[in-house]
Amino acid sequence: MKIHPNRSGLTRRLAKAFANEIVRDKKKQRGRKQQRPIVANKSTKEKMSEAWNNIGYVVAFIILITLIIKVVDAIKLIFHIE
Repeated sequence: MKIHPNRSGLTRRLAKAFANEIVRDKKKQRGRKQQRPIVANKSTKEKMSEAWNNIGYVVAFIILITLIIKVVDAIKLIFHIE
């Protein structure tokens, strides 16, 4: 295939640009296929604070149960219920 001498540089540049565009599109598609859901990685500090919060909730729950038991005992004493 013979290219006209005046247009040879232009067509070569166009062909190169077109080839680059195709490569770029393929790379984009490849990237889309492998996309994973974005998950924020928690730092160790955040994990520790979360753990301490959970421990706090457990302690608070135990204290709440003991208070309820004591209140029930007090009511039984007041009304002489066996």
